[in-house]
Amino acid sequence: MTSMLAGPLRDIQPILNKHCVRCHDTEHRAGNVVLTGDHGPWFSMGYASLMLGNLVAHGKDGNSNIAPRNIGSSASPLMQLIAGTHYDVKVSPLEAKWVRLWIESGAPYAGTYAVGQAIYQWCANGEKLKPENLKMLYASAFKRGREVAQTILAKRKALRALNK
Repeated sequence: MTSMLAGPLRDIQPILNKHCVRCHDTEHRAGNVVLTGDHGPWFSMGYASLMLGNLVAHGKDGNSNIAPRNIGSSASPLMQLIAGTHYDVKVSPLEAKWVRLWIESGAPYAGTYAVGQAIYQWCANGEKLKPENLKMLYASAFKRGREVAQTILAKRKALRALNK
């Protein structure tokens, strides 16, 4: 049985690929945001960038008693960016619904063994996964993903030079 939750790799990444990646890829990095699906050790580049850039108000930052509309899709800058206010990027109503549902479900990055293992390592001794640890996981994934992306770009440039 497949998950009914919207997932970043299966459901959200194709939307980012279609509307965002032409400017926010590993070569261009407009606004220092990379929204590709390239995998780092724990998360994709796009997911890490969305989380580190606070483009999604997911509520995992450890604050409690949050006032209404301060988390979720209504508080997520990503929703405004895909609604036509960001360089005329406008996703379809169905695509916007998928992004909204994903954010409303807590913007999970589920379904990969590596993520589960990384989180398990933090929680193995009974400690709660603290927000600063989660931020560290995101930052580490983004850094490693950048290194991988630079290696891929170097290989692509070398191949282009050979094909000329």
